Amino acid sequence: LFQQKFVNQIKNVIFPSLSKLQDNNEELINSYVNIVRFISMAAFPALIGLFVLAYPTVDILWGDKWHPIADPLKILCIPAMISCLVKPVQSVFLCKHRPDLPFKLSIARLVVTFIAVITLGYLFELIGVAYGMLLSSLVGFLNIYFALKLTRQKITGLIKALIPSIMASAIMGISVYIIYTTLNKYHSEYISFVSSMTTGIIVYVLIYICFFN
Repeated sequence: LFQQKFVNQIKNVIFPSLSKLQDNNEELINSYVNIVRFISMAAFPALIGLFVLAYPTVDILWGDKWHPIADPLKILCIPAMISCLVKPVQSVFLCKHRPDLPFKLSIARLVVTFIAVITLGYLFELIGVAYGMLLSSLVGFLNIYFALKLTRQKITGLIKALIPSIMASAIMGISVYIIYTTLNKYHSEYISFVSSMTTGIIVYVLIYICFFN
């Protein structure tokens, strides 16, 4: 759902913009990196927050009888973060007139997904399916590798672009976890959830204001 409502919509919008830069490899990758930077600013803290607050989120939305889905939900936050990097890069292939590359990689991912999900799901049930999806999402990094190779660019720009979101989200996640576990000892789950989530947003924004341009 996250991928359909957020990442895919952005991917559909950015292609017309990137197509204007198809003859300039450096600017093309720089534009992709800038797009990923802004996507990660919004998506990473939301997904880290969901990872940390998976159990209270499930309790509040569906009730404690749905507890078994909390751990798979946490695992699936990681593929969702990976998709934030992989989906936009597919526009680079289109700009360079190589739509065949993501198609071939999607076939490879489909094979990995089938094997991983069937095997791990059989062995570990629902949580095994989640781990299977995580393993299949790692194949997506090949899209980034081939896009950089196709444009003869380095990955350092992408890494630098992601550092602020990763650091701020990690600190926010730790803060949310500490606040929630502390408040949950003395207050209701709903109050602890809302308070920790609100504090996490404030912490995240303050980190960006204080430490990043």
